[in-house]
Amino acid sequence: MTGLDSPSDILPSEPLTLYMRAMHRLAWHMPAPRQKMTNQTPLLSITFDDVPESAVQQGGGILEQAGARGTFFIATSLFGRRTPYWQVADAEAVASLTARGHEIGLHSHSHKPVAPMAMRDFIADLDRSQAALATLVPTARIENYAYPFGLSSMAQKHYLGRRVRSSRTTHPGINDGAIDPHFLLSISLGQTATDRPAIDHLIARAARRNGWLILTVHDVADKPSPYGCTPALLAYAIQRAAAQGFGVCTIADALDRAGIAKL
Repeated sequence: MTGLDSPSDILPSEPLTLYMRAMHRLAWHMPAPRQKMTNQTPLLSITFDDVPESAVQQGGGILEQAGARGTFFIATSLFGRRTPYWQVADAEAVASLTARGHEIGLHSHSHKPVAPMAMRDFIADLDRSQAALATLVPTARIENYAYPFGLSSMAQKHYLGRRVRSSRTTHPGINDGAIDPHFLLSISLGQTATDRPAIDHLIARAARRNGWLILTVHDVADKPSPYGCTPALLAYAIQRAAAQGFGVCTIADALDRAGIAKL
Protein backbone atom coordinates (compact mmCIF):
# COMPACT_ATOMS: atom_id res chain seq x y z
CA MET A 1 0.00 0.00 0.00
CA THR A 2 1.40 3.41 -0.88
CA GLY A 3 0.43 6.77 0.51
CA LEU A 4 -0.63 9.74 -1.57
CA ASP A 5 2.10 12.26 -2.04
CA SER A 6 0.23 15.55 -2.12
CA PRO A 7 -3.09 16.72 -0.72
CA SER A 8 -3.04 19.56 -3.25
CA ASP A 9 -3.78 17.10 -6.04
CA ILE A 10 -6.37 14.33 -6.25
CA LEU A 11 -5.61 11.06 -7.94
CA PRO A 12 -7.53 10.38 -11.18
CA SER A 13 -10.60 8.21 -11.54
CA GLU A 14 -10.62 4.82 -9.86
CA PRO A 15 -9.83 2.76 -13.01
CA LEU A 16 -6.83 4.98 -13.79
CA THR A 17 -5.72 4.93 -10.16
CA LEU A 18 -5.84 1.12 -10.19
CA TYR A 19 -3.75 1.16 -13.37
CA MET A 20 -1.19 3.44 -11.73
CA ARG A 21 -0.92 1.22 -8.68
CA ALA A 22 -0.53 -1.84 -10.92
CA MET A 23 2.32 -0.14 -12.81
CA HIS A 24 3.93 0.75 -9.48
CA ARG A 25 3.73 -2.87 -8.34
CA LEU A 26 5.24 -4.05 -11.62
CA ALA A 27 8.14 -1.64 -11.15
CA TRP A 28 8.59 -3.00 -7.62
CA HIS A 29 8.62 -6.66 -8.68
CA MET A 30 10.89 -6.08 -11.68
CA PRO A 31 13.78 -4.10 -10.20
CA ALA A 32 16.55 -2.38 -12.09
CA PRO A 33 20.06 -3.76 -11.50
CA ARG A 34 20.64 -3.80 -7.77
CA GLN A 35 23.65 -2.33 -6.01
CA LYS A 36 25.04 -3.61 -2.73
CA MET A 37 25.10 -1.12 0.11
CA THR A 38 28.48 -0.85 1.86
CA ASN A 39 27.69 1.74 4.53
CA GLN A 40 29.63 1.40 7.79
CA THR A 41 26.73 2.56 9.99
CA PRO A 42 22.94 2.61 9.60
CA LEU A 43 21.59 5.71 7.89
CA LEU A 44 18.61 8.05 8.28
CA SER A 45 17.47 10.54 5.65
CA ILE A 46 14.68 13.05 6.21
CA THR A 47 12.94 14.09 2.99
CA PHE A 48 10.31 16.78 2.49
CA ASP A 49 7.93 16.60 -0.47
CA ASP A 50 6.31 19.63 -2.17
CA VAL A 51 8.20 21.84 0.32
CA PRO A 52 5.64 23.76 2.36
CA GLU A 53 7.00 26.88 4.05
CA SER A 54 6.96 25.04 7.38
CA ALA A 55 9.27 22.37 5.94
CA VAL A 56 11.82 25.05 5.07
CA GLN A 57 11.50 26.91 8.35
CA GLN A 58 10.64 24.31 10.98
CA GLY A 59 11.88 21.14 9.29
CA GLY A 60 15.16 22.55 8.07
CA GLY A 61 15.77 24.29 11.38
CA ILE A 62 15.25 21.12 13.42
CA LEU A 63 17.75 19.26 11.27
CA GLU A 64 20.28 22.08 11.53
CA GLN A 65 19.97 22.16 15.32
CA ALA A 66 20.95 18.47 15.28
CA GLY A 67 23.91 19.15 13.01
CA ALA A 68 22.20 17.36 10.12
CA ARG A 69 20.69 18.23 6.76
CA GLY A 70 17.72 16.97 4.72
CA THR A 71 16.53 16.55 1.14
CA PHE A 72 13.74 18.79 -0.17
CA PHE A 73 11.89 17.49 -3.24
CA ILE A 74 10.22 20.37 -5.07
CA ALA A 75 7.77 20.32 -7.97
CA THR A 76 8.77 23.51 -9.74
CA SER A 77 5.24 24.49 -10.81
CA LEU A 78 4.22 24.70 -7.13
CA PHE A 79 6.51 27.56 -6.06
CA GLY A 80 4.54 29.96 -3.88
CA ARG A 81 1.19 28.22 -4.39
CA ARG A 82 -1.44 27.96 -1.69
CA THR A 83 -2.97 24.51 -1.14
CA PRO A 84 -5.85 23.54 1.18
CA TYR A 85 -3.28 22.59 3.82
CA TRP A 86 -0.28 24.92 3.48
CA GLN A 87 1.60 27.61 1.64
CA VAL A 88 4.29 26.18 -0.64
CA ALA A 89 7.69 27.84 -0.25
CA ASP A 90 8.61 30.32 -2.95
CA ALA A 91 11.67 30.06 -5.16
CA GLU A 92 13.78 32.33 -2.93
CA ALA A 93 13.08 30.20 0.16
CA VAL A 94 13.91 27.00 -1.71
CA ALA A 95 17.17 28.52 -2.97
CA SER A 96 18.08 29.42 0.62
CA LEU A 97 18.11 25.73 1.52
CA THR A 98 21.21 25.16 -0.58
CA ALA A 99 23.07 27.92 1.24
CA ARG A 100 22.09 26.22 4.50
CA GLY A 101 23.62 22.92 3.34
CA HIS A 102 20.45 21.02 2.45
CA GLU A 103 19.88 19.05 -0.74
CA ILE A 104 17.35 20.07 -3.40
CA GLY A 105 15.76 17.15 -5.24
CA LEU A 106 13.61 16.75 -8.35
CA HIS A 107 9.89 16.16 -7.92
CA SER A 108 8.75 16.88 -11.51
CA HIS A 109 7.46 20.21 -12.79
CA SER A 110 3.75 19.55 -13.16
CA HIS A 111 3.35 17.20 -10.16
CA LYS A 112 1.39 14.68 -12.21
CA PRO A 113 1.47 10.89 -11.70
CA VAL A 114 4.11 9.41 -13.99
CA ALA A 115 2.43 6.16 -15.11
CA PRO A 116 -0.24 7.72 -17.38
CA MET A 117 2.22 10.15 -18.99
CA ALA A 118 3.50 9.53 -22.50
CA MET A 119 7.28 9.25 -22.40
CA ARG A 120 7.76 12.40 -24.47
CA ASP A 121 5.62 14.32 -21.97
CA PHE A 122 7.46 12.78 -19.01
CA ILE A 123 10.84 13.69 -20.53
CA ALA A 124 9.71 17.25 -21.30
CA ASP A 125 8.41 17.62 -17.74
CA LEU A 126 11.70 16.37 -16.29
CA ASP A 127 13.67 18.69 -18.58
CA ARG A 128 11.59 21.64 -17.44
CA SER A 129 12.05 20.78 -13.77
CA GLN A 130 15.81 20.34 -14.11
CA ALA A 131 16.17 23.57 -16.06
CA ALA A 132 14.19 25.56 -13.48
CA LEU A 133 16.23 24.24 -10.57
CA ALA A 134 19.53 24.66 -12.43
CA THR A 135 18.65 28.32 -12.95
CA LEU A 136 17.54 28.74 -9.34
CA VAL A 137 20.54 27.04 -7.71
CA PRO A 138 23.20 26.77 -10.44
CA THR A 139 25.94 25.45 -8.14
CA ALA A 140 23.81 22.73 -6.49
CA ARG A 141 24.16 19.03 -7.20
CA ILE A 142 20.60 18.09 -8.22
CA GLU A 143 20.63 14.38 -8.97
CA ASN A 144 17.87 12.64 -7.02
CA TYR A 145 14.17 12.33 -7.83
CA ALA A 146 10.98 11.60 -5.88
CA TYR A 147 7.95 10.30 -7.77
CA PRO A 148 4.84 12.49 -7.54
CA PHE A 149 2.27 10.64 -5.41
CA GLY A 150 5.10 8.20 -4.59
CA LEU A 151 4.10 5.89 -7.45
CA SER A 152 6.68 4.52 -9.87
CA SER A 153 6.26 2.95 -13.32
CA MET A 154 8.55 0.65 -15.30
CA ALA A 155 9.18 2.85 -18.36
CA GLN A 156 9.77 6.02 -16.36
CA LYS A 157 11.93 4.20 -13.82
CA HIS A 158 14.25 2.85 -16.50
CA TYR A 159 14.49 6.27 -18.14
CA LEU A 160 15.31 7.92 -14.81
CA GLY A 161 18.12 5.40 -14.42
CA ARG A 162 19.89 7.21 -17.27
CA ARG A 163 19.13 10.74 -16.02
CA VAL A 164 19.34 10.77 -12.23
CA ARG A 165 21.16 8.92 -9.49
CA SER A 166 18.15 7.67 -7.53
CA SER A 167 14.36 7.75 -7.46
CA ARG A 168 12.38 7.62 -4.22
CA THR A 169 8.93 6.12 -3.82
CA THR A 170 6.54 6.07 -0.89
CA HIS A 171 6.54 2.27 -0.96
CA PRO A 172 7.02 1.43 2.73
CA GLY A 173 10.16 -0.27 3.93
CA ILE A 174 13.81 0.03 4.91
CA ASN A 175 16.54 -0.04 2.27
CA ASP A 176 19.24 -2.59 3.05
CA GLY A 177 21.49 -5.14 1.41
CA ALA A 178 21.32 -4.95 -2.37
CA ILE A 179 18.97 -2.14 -3.38
CA ASP A 180 17.32 -0.79 -6.50
CA PRO A 181 18.37 2.89 -6.46
CA HIS A 182 15.38 3.74 -8.65
CA PHE A 183 12.83 2.28 -6.28
CA LEU A 184 13.96 3.60 -2.92
CA LEU A 185 11.63 2.70 -0.07
CA SER A 186 10.47 5.23 2.51
CA ILE A 187 8.19 5.63 5.51
CA SER A 188 5.74 8.51 5.81
CA LEU A 189 6.46 10.29 9.08
CA GLY A 190 3.19 11.29 10.70
CA GLN A 191 1.15 8.87 8.57
CA THR A 192 2.81 5.44 8.96
CA ALA A 193 5.20 6.36 11.75
CA THR A 194 2.72 8.22 13.92
CA ASP A 195 4.29 8.14 17.38
CA ARG A 196 7.51 7.55 19.29
CA PRO A 197 7.07 3.76 19.72
CA ALA A 198 6.62 3.40 15.95
CA ILE A 199 9.79 5.42 15.36
CA ASP A 200 11.67 3.36 17.96
CA HIS A 201 10.60 0.18 16.17
CA LEU A 202 11.73 1.44 12.76
CA ILE A 203 15.09 2.64 14.05
CA ALA A 204 15.68 -0.67 15.84
CA ARG A 205 14.88 -2.59 12.62
CA ALA A 206 17.17 -0.41 10.54
CA ALA A 207 19.96 -0.73 13.12
CA ARG A 208 19.75 -4.54 13.15
CA ARG A 209 20.00 -4.64 9.36
CA ASN A 210 22.55 -1.81 9.04
CA GLY A 211 19.94 -0.32 6.74
CA TRP A 212 18.93 3.05 5.38
CA LEU A 213 15.70 4.48 6.75
CA ILE A 214 14.14 7.27 4.69
CA LEU A 215 11.42 9.25 6.42
CA THR A 216 9.29 11.49 4.23
CA VAL A 217 7.03 14.31 5.37
CA HIS A 218 5.29 17.38 4.00
CA ASP A 219 4.48 20.13 6.52
CA VAL A 220 5.97 20.43 10.01
CA ALA A 221 3.59 22.15 12.41
CA ASP A 222 2.11 21.89 15.88
CA LYS A 223 -1.19 21.09 14.17
CA PRO A 224 0.01 19.37 10.99
CA SER A 225 -2.03 18.35 7.99
CA PRO A 226 -2.80 14.64 7.49
CA TYR A 227 0.41 14.56 5.43
CA GLY A 228 2.68 16.23 7.97
CA CYS A 229 4.10 15.78 11.44
CA THR A 230 4.77 17.84 14.54
CA PRO A 231 8.16 19.43 15.24
CA ALA A 232 8.44 17.25 18.34
CA LEU A 233 7.99 14.02 16.38
CA LEU A 234 10.53 15.04 13.74
CA ALA A 235 13.07 16.09 16.38
CA TYR A 236 12.54 12.81 18.24
CA ALA A 237 13.21 10.72 15.12
CA ILE A 238 16.45 12.57 14.41
CA GLN A 239 17.66 12.50 18.01
CA ARG A 240 16.79 8.83 18.48
CA ALA A 241 18.60 7.79 15.31
CA ALA A 242 21.68 9.85 16.14
CA ALA A 243 21.79 8.34 19.62
CA GLN A 244 21.80 4.87 18.04
CA GLY A 245 24.81 5.71 15.90
CA PHE A 246 22.99 6.47 12.66
CA GLY A 247 24.44 8.80 10.08
CA VAL A 248 21.70 11.42 9.60
CA CYS A 249 22.24 12.76 6.10
CA THR A 250 20.74 13.77 2.78
CA ILE A 251 19.81 11.30 0.06
CA ALA A 252 22.95 12.25 -1.89
CA ASP A 253 25.20 11.78 1.13
CA ALA A 254 23.53 8.49 2.06
CA LEU A 255 24.14 7.16 -1.45
CA ASP A 256 27.80 8.15 -1.10
CA ARG A 257 28.11 6.46 2.30
CA ALA A 258 26.39 3.34 0.97
CA GLY A 259 28.78 3.15 -1.98
CA ILE A 260 26.03 3.47 -4.57
CA ALA A 261 27.60 4.33 -7.92
CA LYS A 262 27.20 7.80 -9.36
CA LEU A 263 26.01 8.42 -12.91
